[in-house]
Formats: sequence, C-alpha cells, structure tokens
Amino acid sequence: MQSKLPVVPLVAALALGAGGGFAWGRFRGPAVASTAAAAPAVRVTSARPDAAGKTGGEPDTRRWPPGSLVPVAFADLDRELSLLKTLEPAQRLERLADLARAAELDNPAAILAMAEAKLSPPDAEQFRSVVVGRWAQIDAAAAVAWAQQQPNGGRDALMSSAVRVWARRDGSAVLEFVAKLAEPQLHHLLLVAAFGGMSDVDPIRAWAVLEKLPETGDRVELVQIVLLARVRMDGPGAARTAMGFWGKDRYGSLAQEVVGAWLEHDPRAAREWLQQQPAGPQRNQLIVGLAGELARRQPEAALALVQTLPPGGLREQSLQQAFTQWVRGDADGALRWAEASREPALVRMAKLATIEYLAGVDPRRAAALLREMPDSSAGGQREEHLGLIARQWAQRDLTAAMGWAQTLPARQQLSAIPAILAEQAAVNPQAALARVETLTDPRLRRQALQTVVAEWSGREAGAAAKWLVGQGDRRLITEMAPNAIQQLAESDPTAALALVNELPAGEARTRALSGMVAGLANSNLTGAVEMLDKLPAGTAKDGAMEQLAWVWGRQDPEAAAKYALKQPETDGRTRLLDAVATEWAQRDPVAGAAFWKELGPGQGRDTFADNLARHWAESDPQAAVRWVASLSGADLRPELVSSVIGAWAQQSPSDAAAYAGQLPLELQEGALQSVLGAYAEQDPATGAKWLAAFPDETLRTRAQVGFINHWAQDDAPAAGEWLRTQPVGPAQQAAIEEFARTVTPREPAAAWEWSGAVANEQSRLELQKLAMERWLRVDPDAAGRALNQINWSDDLKAEFRRPR
Repeated sequence: MQSKLPVVPLVAALALGAGGGFAWGRFRGPAVASTAAAAPAVRVTSARPDAAGKTGGEPDTRRWPPGSLVPVAFADLDRELSLLKTLEPAQRLERLADLARAAELDNPAAILAMAEAKLSPPDAEQFRSVVVGRWAQIDAAAAVAWAQQQPNGGRDALMSSAVRVWARRDGSAVLEFVAKLAEPQLHHLLLVAAFGGMSDVDPIRAWAVLEKLPETGDRVELVQIVLLARVRMDGPGAARTAMGFWGKDRYGSLAQEVVGAWLEHDPRAAREWLQQQPAGPQRNQLIVGLAGELARRQPEAALALVQTLPPGGLREQSLQQAFTQWVRGDADGALRWAEASREPALVRMAKLATIEYLAGVDPRRAAALLREMPDSSAGGQREEHLGLIARQWAQRDLTAAMGWAQTLPARQQLSAIPAILAEQAAVNPQAALARVETLTDPRLRRQALQTVVAEWSGREAGAAAKWLVGQGDRRLITEMAPNAIQQLAESDPTAALALVNELPAGEARTRALSGMVAGLANSNLTGAVEMLDKLPAGTAKDGAMEQLAWVWGRQDPEAAAKYALKQPETDGRTRLLDAVATEWAQRDPVAGAAFWKELGPGQGRDTFADNLARHWAESDPQAAVRWVASLSGADLRPELVSSVIGAWAQQSPSDAAAYAGQLPLELQEGALQSVLGAYAEQDPATGAKWLAAFPDETLRTRAQVGFINHWAQDDAPAAGEWLRTQPVGPAQQAAIEEFARTVTPREPAAAWEWSGAVANEQSRLELQKLAMERWLRVDPDAAGRALNQINWSDDLKAEFRRPR
C-alpha cells in the first residue's frame, strides 16, 4: 500500500539517520544516533495477562519498569497491532514506536508486510522506518534490497535509513552499491546517507574518501555533512579545512557552520582557536556570523565573542544586534550583565535595545528607562527612540500616549507628538487634523501637520491632495501637495492632473507637476516625459528628472541620454546620465561607448565616460580596462582610470594593483588610491605590503593617508599597529594625524593618545580638542582625568569642564 501522505517528522528524522551532528544555520548535520539508540525510552508495550494467563485487553502499565522494552514475538504482533485502533492518538503513536523497537526480527519482511496490512498509511510509514533501521543493523544488504522494492512513496526514505546504518559498518560496499544506481535523485540521497553513516563512525576517514570524489554539486553537500560530523572528533582540523573553502560561492557560509558547531560542542577550544586566527576582515566576518547565531540562544557567549572584534563600526553593530536578541527573551538579564561590565558603551547599547523592545510591549516602562538616560548616553538617538515609543504607545492607548508626550520638554515633543498623530491619522485623519489645530507651538504644529498629511497621503492620496488644495494656503500647498499628488498620479493620473490645474501658477504648481512626473514614471513613461518637458528649468524640474532617471534609463537609455545632454548641468541631469550609463554598461557597453564617442566637447562627455567605465568595470573589468586603454589624449583622464581601477579592485585588488603599477606616472595617483581603498576593506595587510613597495615616494606618502583612513574605519587596532612600524618622518606624521581624526568618533581615548604623537603643535591641539570633546560625551570620568593631566591653559580646561 502506497501512502500519499507526507512523511511525518519521525520518518524524516530516520531518513537522515545517525550522526550526532550539529544544526547550525543553513547547513544541517546528521540528526540522531542509530535508529535504535536514538529512540526515546518509553513504557512497556506488552499486554496485560487476563485471569487465564492469556495476553489481551489493555496495555499493562504496571508490570514492567518505565523505560524497559519487552520483546514481542511475531505470533503476538498481530494482536498488538490490532489493539492500536482502540487507543487515543498520542497513546497510539507511543505504542507504535514501542512495538517497532520491541518486535523480534526473526522475519523482518513478514513483520513489515503485517504492518502494511494492519496499519493506516502514516502509521505504517513510521513503523517501517524503525524496523528497517533495526534490520539494517543485522543484515544491511537485505534491508536495503527490501526497501528498494517498495513503491516510490516511501522507498527513498527507507533506503536512506538502511544505507546509513550499512555505511557505519562497510562504507566501501555502500559506495559501490550507490555508484551503480541510475536515478540521479536517489543516487544523491543515498550518497548523502552513506557519508552520513561513515561520518558517524569515523569522520576523518570519511573525509579521506570524500577528497577523492570529483568537484560536483553532490560533493558540496557532502563536505558540509562530513566536516560538521568531524567537529566532534577534531574541531581544529574541521575548522581549518572549512576555512580553506572561504570565498567559494558554492560553499557559502561553510566555515561559519563548522566553527559554530564546534562552539556548541567545545566552546572553550573553539573560542581559543578563533582568538588565534590572523586579524583581518575574514576573521571579523566569521565572528560576526557566529555571534549572530549565538545571540539567539547564548547571548552572553555572543557578546563575549563580539568583544574580540577590533573597535569600530562592525563591533558596535554586532554588539547592538546581540543585545537586541537578548532583551527579547530577558531584558532584565541583559541590563544586569551590561551594568556589571562597567563599560558605558555596553550599558548604553543594552538600554537602547531594551527601550526598543519595551516600546512594543510596555511603552510606559520604555519611556521611563529613556528618561533616566543622560543626553551623553542617549545621544542623538533620544529623538529616534521617543518617536518609536510614541508610535507603539499610540497603537495601544492614544490618550495615554498623548498625555505622556505633553509632559515632555518642548524639544522632545517635536519627536513624540507628530509620531502619535501619525498613528491616529492612519485610522482617522480628520480627527488627527483636528488635534493638530489644538497645538499652540507653531513649530510643533507645522511638523505635526506635515506628518499627518504624509501618513494620510500614503493611504488616501486623493483625499489628502483635495484637502490640501482646498486650504488655500500657498506655503502649505507648496510644501505638502507635491507628495500627495505624486502618490495620486500612480493610481489616478487624470485626477492628479485635475488637482494640479486647480493650483495657482507659480512654485506650488511647478512642484506638483514635478510630483506628477515621478508618479507617472512607472505606468506612463511617455506621459511623464512630456510633462517633464513642460516644466521650467529649476529645482522642481531637476527633482522630477532625478525621479525619472532609473525608469527612463532602463526603458530607453539613448533617448534619456540625448534629453539629459540638452539640460543644464544639475544633479538631476547627472543622475539621469548615471542611470543611462549604468543600463548601457550592464546591457550593451559597446553601444554606450559608441554613443559617448559621438558626443562633442562640453556635452557631458567626461561625466558620461566616468559613469560608463565605472559600471562596466563592475560587470566586466577586463573589457572596461581595454576600452580605457584604447583612449588617448584628453580622453584618457586620471578620473576615468580611477573609476575603472576602483571597480576592478573591488573584485580583484591584486589584479587591479598589478595594472595600476604599469600606468604612466600622471595616472597612477588616483588608481593607487582606488586599489588601496579596496585592499583596506578586504586584505589590509597585503595592501600595506604593496604600498610599502611602491616605487614613487611622493605618491606613496599621499596614498598612505587615504589608506590609513579606510583601514582605521574597519580595524583600528591593526591599522594602529602597522602605523607604529612606519619610518619616522613626514609620511608617518601625516598618517598619524589622519588616523587620530578617523578614530575620534568611535575611540576617543585612542584618538587622544595618538594626537599626542603629532609633532605640529597647532595640528596636535586641534586633534586633542576633537578627541576630548567626544571622550567627555562617552566616558566623562576617564576624559576628566586626562584633562587634569594635560598641559593646557586653565581657560582652555575650564571651557571643556563646562556642563555639556
């Protein structure tokens, strides 16, 4: 009997078989140990003897101790299976599993046939999976042969279960069997099962076998399975091997999967191994990925891992993400941990993450917590979080939210009250407008009105636009009507145009027409272009052209380019040419180059060439380089070369570097900066070596400043260590100044220390003042101690000691 029902979870688990592997993200390791060993211990399955000593009736729950299994002979199995019909579903499933594990396997095929006849299709599938797994432990070849004869509905899962058990005993025989299979899907399924079984027993030997297989799609999945199993026996070896696949698209986040599994299995050893990895983007990416997974289950471990990242934006972002995960499950625990660390930055992150979470579940408490945070801690995020609390609170209790907002200082009301009224406008815009009228502060009233109208326009653009036009307030119409009319034009251009015609001539109508152009772009490009052409030159037309750029550039790049070249040089024109160049570079760069060649001087020739070359190099750097190399004279500009080299360097900095080194000296500086920018993001250590070997000293000195800026943003400690090793002199001084300036926003204490090494007195003082200003905001105690020790005038010190 063939089941048409999906395989239930137990069957799926049995099909995966044993392995004790680790589930980590996208790559899944083997799920359970052997079929028999993985099954949970449950109650006895034998029937209670009646007065005559015969079995039958209800299950005996007293005769055998919990967790024991009593063998069930073939002769009794028929009666036992029949009794299942009398049980409740949960009891039936439990009893079924017991019978599958307790049945005596003198004749497995006969037992399976009996189950097929006696049981419903879903029950039969569960029973067969367990029995076939047990049979494979006794006679794997026979179990596989029996499974192979079954209908397709359950055949593959049964064969997979049996093959996995077989592979634990004789991997070579299994691989010979699998190699003879003609069905690609079955071949793949059983190959996975075979390597899963071999990995259960000896993953290192399984790896040795796997290395001999050709590079195919099958091998990609097998690598994942074997390495995840190998973690149990050889974590460092598995991790090193996985890292060897870094950057290969087919293997995705394999290194993260394997190291993540190791962290679960042996966290101490895995963390020590991570600490020993070379500093750089690869290690940083690995830590970030692992911390993201750990944050859901072990937030403290995730935070400890993230704190090993170098100071910078990546570290801060990862810490914030870890706190965000933690507070969802235990906000109080996250706050206690942060406060115990005594690090102001961690306390700030934990509190802000808690506020974001509480805004949705307990906005009153979120508001209280935000109120307790000083400005030096909340910083510019106070207004953002006030708006978040206000919106969430208004969804729950509009009256309470407004009552809270009205108790805030006037400056903070600007963030909270408009957010509350936007939520009201989503339900009842007229009521929100009426409440706006009650506001007495002109600035607050204006901001609240803009927010309410924007929300209303997003839901009912026609009604909002009609209301605005009907107000007769030129300033109000000029500021707010274009957005509403733009949104109305997307669904009803005729109605939008009618409203535009009601507007008085002047800026209001011009801006509204600009909004119509943007609204029409996707549905009626021809109409949008005709309307664009009617707009007078100026800000509104420039904005409309910018809105139209990507739609027009994609649909008709030649017409868009010709139109743009007739316009004055504005941001809108530049954006339109950029869109055209991007489209041509992706679709037909040769046609784009031909169009460029026909352009005369002063027709945007240089801008168009730069855009075309940059985007062309992103998709085909060699072809773009060949095109640039074919140019001569005024066309071969440093900016054009830099565009190509910069895009190429993002894909292959070493190839771009080799090419840049062969350029004429007058073209090298921009190319050098482009290559170093890419190296700083991807492999700064190699970039530093390449820079040190660059022959022209003048170019090398100038390039070093830009390089240290890029590197310090991603990994300030590593950049600082490199900077310490540079020869003393003007080049190092220029780099030190740039380094101090770059790290000031995130690491003011380090910036303060580096500023002291600047030789020029004026530059040193400027940098120290910048560092002190920031340091006092994030860690006033430490900054105050440094301020006391510095040899500044009393007046200057007093200036920094004023309350901030």
